[in-house]
Amino acid sequence: MPQVTKTDTIRAFAENLPNPSDLEPQTGQFWNRLRVWHERVVGERIRDTDLVRRRLESLRKGFLQALCLWVGLPIDAATVADLLEALQGKIAADPSQTWCQDLFLLIELLQGKSHDAVKTIGRVLLSEPVVRLIDSNAFKSNARRLAYAMGVYYQNPADLAVLVLFEHAERAGYTRYVLVPRAEEGEHAITEDEAEYAAQQIREGADRSALTVPVVDQVLEPLEARRGGGKRSICARVLRENDDSTLVFIYRVLREASIPEMDQTLFGDEVETIVLRFRDRLRYLEERSNKHIGASIAGAIASRLLKAEVEYIDDTSRTIRQAVDSLLDVLLKKEDDRLRLVEIYLHQSPLEGSPTLIVRCDKSESLAPSVEFLGEKEIPLLEDLEDVECIGLAYDRIVGEKKRSYIFKLRFEPIAGRYFVRYSCGRLSRTLRNQFERYLRENYNVNAIPTTG
Repeated sequence: MPQVTKTDTIRAFAENLPNPSDLEPQTGQFWNRLRVWHERVVGERIRDTDLVRRRLESLRKGFLQALCLWVGLPIDAATVADLLEALQGKIAADPSQTWCQDLFLLIELLQGKSHDAVKTIGRVLLSEPVVRLIDSNAFKSNARRLAYAMGVYYQNPADLAVLVLFEHAERAGYTRYVLVPRAEEGEHAITEDEAEYAAQQIREGADRSALTVPVVDQVLEPLEARRGGGKRSICARVLRENDDSTLVFIYRVLREASIPEMDQTLFGDEVETIVLRFRDRLRYLEERSNKHIGASIAGAIASRLLKAEVEYIDDTSRTIRQAVDSLLDVLLKKEDDRLRLVEIYLHQSPLEGSPTLIVRCDKSESLAPSVEFLGEKEIPLLEDLEDVECIGLAYDRIVGEKKRSYIFKLRFEPIAGRYFVRYSCGRLSRTLRNQFERYLRENYNVNAIPTTG
């Protein structure tokens, strides 16, 4: 069987795209709704030769070859400079061509978007053969992100909204919940028998194939009616992820609105996008929504599918004090080559007057020597965790021979003799967050859970 070369893969990807002459352009409203300024891209940016060249150069040789093949340009023995010149010439000859406008609108859409998030949702939306082509070593990171976006767009333009919404949720972060029988106390108390039945149903779990758009909509209508206030919600998509989890996208209008209005204001201030990720046959939930309304919706969905009185509560995976002390001890002794203490934020310091104190160093260094020095001067910084607002850790991610440091800020909330450890990390990818959590859990028995925002 002949070996598949990079050129074969590049050619197969180009052939998978629609014929450029058959493309129909989307309206300016379509792109503006995705927060891409259509008029500026097609009227100005695509005619800026320096900008066009910079955008194309970032895609590297493999993807430039794919673009040339797609639009009928030769690639035999062509250098990067040849490919760039050929593509620039074809674009400059007629910038109104749909293929080149699509290309630069998609490039604009992807500015600042997380590579990992685009790849994750792309793998859900596209077929396995297409994913294999994109994930091959024929394309570099920037090009791979664009390849996923092109694949999604040309398969179904409406799925670009799903890609954007998912990327936003992934970067903003989720709150985690665990499914339990509804409380046996309070206004909506359930009986002991009902609680036992609910617990049994949770243990058995639900078949995720039963989680569909119509089922979610059937839950949303009475739920919003009970809440009142004229709000309205619809389920936009239900997607199966590859790791046995299911994504649910819900659009919630914050005023009376028709569906067409809802579509037009999808990314405006009057529509909230709720993202739910159900895991392990509904037993666990990750949700992203304002005021965590998504947890209530998810609870109603789980109750319907399990036919039991259940609800989602914060996943309070607590950490014992000894584990926290062990982590701090290792950091102060600099015994972990991949983890360093780089910031201490005390809301009440041991200095006279108990002022707020922030001590920080570069992420390539460690505060351990400074903490030791101040301790010798009878200024202990980490003696009482109740005075600590947060600590900053530099975590080294190692891929092959490359190492890169990322900052995570940990907060320790005391709960019944243990700690609820939360962390924040800006807009790092879910993959990187999961790696950091696993590292703390496996090496220090510290269960860290991300905050949102």
